[in-house]
Amino acid sequence: MWQGCCAWHHDAVKQRLERMLASGEAQVEDMWLTSDLAKKITISMKYSFNAPGGQNL
Repeated sequence: MWQGCCAWHHDAVKQRLERMLASGEAQVEDMWLTSDLAKKITISMKYSFNAPGGQNL
């Protein structure tokens, strides 16, 4: 499914969601970046990048 998003969401969050879908850890409805799972992944990844030397979003 196509959903417009920034490069970071496409390259990081969406790819993680796709891997989770393939392994059965996510459902099709979780693929939307507005889903609860996508929001949780975004927040967890965002704060992990705020470590020294990481990418600040």
